[in-house]
Amino acid sequence: MSDITNPELDLFLRQFHLELKKLEHLLNKPAKFNVFTSLLSASDEVNLHSKFLGFLLDPRSPHGLGSYPLQQFWQILFSDNETVQAPSENEFQSAIVNVEYAIDGQRRIDLCIQIGERFLVVENKIWAGDQPKQVTDYLEWSTKKNSTNGLPVVYLTLDGHLPSIESFIRAKDDSIDETKVLCISYRNEVREWLECMGQKSFKNAGLRETLIQYKELIEQITGVMTMNENELRQVELFLQKDEHLAMLPLMEEAIIRTKVTVLYDLFWQWLLELQNVLHATAFQNNEFVTSLVNDAFRKDLTAYVRQVRGSKYSGCSIKLGSIGDYNLYFRLELDVEIYWGFHPSKAGKGGFAQDDALNEYRSISQDVIQTTDPKNRHWLSWHHVSIPKDCFGTSLALAEMNRLDFWNFNSPAVLALGNPAVRKRVAKAMADKAAEIISNFLGRAREANLPIN
Repeated sequence: MSDITNPELDLFLRQFHLELKKLEHLLNKPAKFNVFTSLLSASDEVNLHSKFLGFLLDPRSPHGLGSYPLQQFWQILFSDNETVQAPSENEFQSAIVNVEYAIDGQRRIDLCIQIGERFLVVENKIWAGDQPKQVTDYLEWSTKKNSTNGLPVVYLTLDGHLPSIESFIRAKDDSIDETKVLCISYRNEVREWLECMGQKSFKNAGLRETLIQYKELIEQITGVMTMNENELRQVELFLQKDEHLAMLPLMEEAIIRTKVTVLYDLFWQWLLELQNVLHATAFQNNEFVTSLVNDAFRKDLTAYVRQVRGSKYSGCSIKLGSIGDYNLYFRLELDVEIYWGFHPSKAGKGGFAQDDALNEYRSISQDVIQTTDPKNRHWLSWHHVSIPKDCFGTSLALAEMNRLDFWNFNSPAVLALGNPAVRKRVAKAMADKAAEIISNFLGRAREANLPIN
């Protein structure tokens, strides 16, 4: 017997359950062969995505489409920007595309496209974090090269999010001038671009199949669940009914609360598991255990799930001890996905990670956690959290997606967390790895006679 007192809602849920059962095969599709993931990791930015995008964009590549891909890419980027003058046909045809283009001793532009006298810079981010001033440096280089015909730096990510403040300083309202940085996504713009080329390559079976497989890969890593037209229409007709439309606000709120609960439970289980592991190694600090027993963190998670501006970077910290006037924490934090690392604070504030007093601790930290962001002023070192594949079972699709994209909350790995058993395995694996990192760091500090009180 149902516990729901609203009969209309009860009927809707029963009917919706039946509709979902009809489409259950979408959640259990067997993994399809994909030539890209058979050779490389699905998230390999340089060797897979940047190189393949560069191949398609280069008019000289043997794909048989000439400058069409580059022209369509330009159209998608700048069709709504009347201030950017389109190149001539000859400029498109003679464009030069470089992958991993070196501009100084340390910086390499993922995709640098010279079109006539202008240079289009594309920074390609799948999972890697931003480096300090990275986008700022690219914009300065682009501005110098382009003179008065300036183009924005194109910042390409899975979901179209903004570059970090460390990489590019933004306005006080967190906005970005699109004449300087243009944010696009694999989920939307790149998929649209691939569809254009798929239509153009209908006579080239090899290229057409390659584009289909790459598009399927993009849909996998961005968490897009594809339906055929009949399936999509089936769900659409069900939701369009008057009595069902009235229920959608309730469903949307319930979905938000469900996401928050999954996140909160994962963090809480991680802390409890970590407490048990660390206590077994005589680490007796209990301060972190109570950090989630309040409503404040749940409110932070709710804002994050609603994608309220400025809601990223919520998390929880484990105090490892004090280093003079500094407190040192091991912190787990949310951006698009989760990451962790060693975070110093002073008088309750961050921003001291590059202080000279912490040089030796920072050196050990960066040996323990290999970071791509060694100059970050908030972290001695940090890294995105990868989950062991066996936590998700044997599915190839889940095994490929062992990073947790909570911002979009639609990847196979994240959706698998709806299963409490999977959630528990993930929390335990994260706790074991965090304990290993913490123990390694503290042991190295003791060997170097570096005090952490």
